Amino acid sequence: MRSLEAHTQRCVSETGRDAARGDSPVIRIMLVDDHAAVRAGLQAVLEPEIDLVAVAATDGNEQLWPRFRRTCPDLVLLDYHLPGQNSLLICRRLKAIVPTPLVTFYSAYADAALSIPLRLAGADGLASKAVPAGELFEVLRRVGAGERVLAPVTADLQETAFGPLSPQDRVVAALLLDGATSADVAEVLGVDPTGAAVRVERLLGRVASEHPAVLMPAIG
Repeated sequence: MRSLEAHTQRCVSETGRDAARGDSPVIRIMLVDDHAAVRAGLQAVLEPEIDLVAVAATDGNEQLWPRFRRTCPDLVLLDYHLPGQNSLLICRRLKAIVPTPLVTFYSAYADAALSIPLRLAGADGLASKAVPAGELFEVLRRVGAGERVLAPVTADLQETAFGPLSPQDRVVAALLLDGATSADVAEVLGVDPTGAAVRVERLLGRVASEHPAVLMPAIG
């Protein structure tokens, strides 16, 4: 996993912003949630945390990409449910940006099965909206430190998720679980990069529609 320090240093050189307060590295966070009250609440609880700084907040529509480019966050806290959008595709596109941000999903239904689609999208972590703020901060700090905070993928979870897929899509899904890029997928399948990217996006769209993340109550 890429270094938070390297990402911060590059963004600081490009934006002229400070990377730390005192001796503590700061994790600069972009909040993406379609509910204004959730965004405001997150900004309020983050305010006292000297190492977790909300630098931008958006509902995930057309403001997302301009604000991302302007603020160059280290980490994007991304709502899983964004009406009219596929948050998995947003994550995948964020992870293709250089320098690459960390992405932690934020969901009211953070069940273990959600780790499959999140790993396919390249996510770094998952936090439940049901847990206290301190537990959310712990997830953000662990992700910022380079840890992937997602439930492990069991054989049963993988079989349930991959069962309905075609043999070729199962190959693509297995590659994405291993962290493959669209270029890697193109090489394995023997197709051009554009065709591979389309196949990856189609797969993520199908996974999102088949796993709306409302199967179980939220867990910590």
